[in-house]
Amino acid sequence: MWFFSVPPVGKLVVAGCFNRAFATVQGVVIPPAPTSLGLNPPADRLSAASNPKLRRT
Repeated sequence: MWFFSVPPVGKLVVAGCFNRAFATVQGVVIPPAPTSLGLNPPADRLSAASNPKLRRT
């Protein structure tokens, strides 16, 4: 996911994992999860509709 590439967020997650601060890790990882789960299926359908090689036969 793209938000881990933002330096403070990635460092926060890594530090939370090493310090066993599970609430911090959950607070950073869980909120963006529904967004990515909600946006991936429409993006897949859009790419399949626009690219004939991705369509099922």
